[in-house]
Amino acid sequence: RLVDCPPLRYFPANSLQEFSDFRGYGLRSASGYALVYDLCDEASFGYVKRIREQLQEQALTGKDKASKEARREAGNLVRKQWKCLYVECSAKYNWHVSAAFRELLKAIDHKDFGHKPTSARVQEAFRRNQCSVM
Repeated sequence: RLVDCPPLRYFPANSLQEFSDFRGYGLRSASGYALVYDLCDEASFGYVKRIREQLQEQALTGKDKASKEARREAGNLVRKQWKCLYVECSAKYNWHVSAAFRELLKAIDHKDFGHKPTSARVQEAFRRNQCSVM
């Protein structure tokens, strides 16, 4: 399920806050998040930094055109210090938008199934009742 929500003033700290202020979004139970900021607006990057500290798996997408140096700095910060996926895209020109979501889904899939041995995946599937053996 993909949920597109409006900009949040804050991320809910507990289930009660989520239920009262963000009902229907399922923010705390999401497998991943795509954080989007404007490369030309430093305040939007600061906002993303604050929200990012409270999240799980994420992909960060920088939108809009900026100087090559500014894009390179932002990309390096995200990749090296935050250790998360970084994709530049433009919704206006439909450039790399689907790539951003594709990479996020790959990261979530790798997190869920990437480093587990086959026996661990089978046991987990049995626990979640996703398969039956006859």
